[in-house]
Amino acid sequence: MRKGVWIVGVVSGALLAGALAWLQLWVEPHIDDGTLTGWRRVVLHASYHPLFWIAFGLHGWVPGCERAFRVRPGRFVVPAAPRLRSLMVAVAVAAWLSIPVMVVHARRTIPEWNDRWVAGVMAVLALAVTVIAARAWFRTMELTPDGLVVRAIFHEPLRARWDRAFPDLVEQEGPARLWGVAPDVITGAINEYHDHPERRVAIGTEAEHARLLAVLDDQLRAAA
Repeated sequence: MRKGVWIVGVVSGALLAGALAWLQLWVEPHIDDGTLTGWRRVVLHASYHPLFWIAFGLHGWVPGCERAFRVRPGRFVVPAAPRLRSLMVAVAVAAWLSIPVMVVHARRTIPEWNDRWVAGVMAVLALAVTVIAARAWFRTMELTPDGLVVRAIFHEPLRARWDRAFPDLVEQEGPARLWGVAPDVITGAINEYHDHPERRVAIGTEAEHARLLAVLDDQLRAAA
């Protein structure tokens, strides 16, 4: 799955950068010089839109949430949603590929600006975008014997012991669709370990993971 996320992200980012290049280096110059009017102007102005639609539409091919945790020693891990990860890769790739586009664009619109200065500013912005994208990629939630650990994008990890760990805590870190595990599975697991302290010591083992998923499946069937 991770390979597919990277592929979709890189292709999507390249398409976004291509759409920006088409807009900045071809569409805007022809519109600004006034050589095109009427329906030709409308068609030209709309010509780059399909690239944006395709770029964002590609993320629909990325698998959605899973119904299982990632089992790691001493913890069950909820990764960031695959579509969030692919989107972050796309934004970072587009930011870096857009640097030469913006340099050429600045030559036409702001000729007094130095190419190196423009490239430097864009590189700093691209680096900032990449840092945010990386933090979003490694955004995780961990279920441990001691409680929940939520590693968010913009602040230090949020920790809560099981006597204070409730499903509402998860929602504070963004919509449920931004997590890589189905919301009902996360909620059910939190409730299970909140109500059954004796089960917490086994968190992080394959046997406990299988038992937990079986319990949650039984609860789902009973509620149906």
